[in-house]
Amino acid sequence: SSDLLAEALGVFIAAAACGLALAMLVFPLASRIVPGLSMPAIVVAVGMASAALVAVISASVPALSAARLNIATALANR
Repeated sequence: SSDLLAEALGVFIAAAACGLALAMLVFPLASRIVPGLSMPAIVVAVGMASAALVAVISASVPALSAARLNIATALANR
């Protein structure tokens, strides 16, 4: 179950990092059109923290189900 949580956390953090990096690249271009537009560091921090929270919440139910599953029964029902 911890592997499932770690995998979900890694995927969510990687996706959030890519999205926030793209936003940081686009914001200077967009600020030419909309004066004063910026992306403070707190937005990046909140984005990464939100990604971690969503990962833990969304992966906890499948992880708990996997932890309770009897491996022999699961393989027998294939």
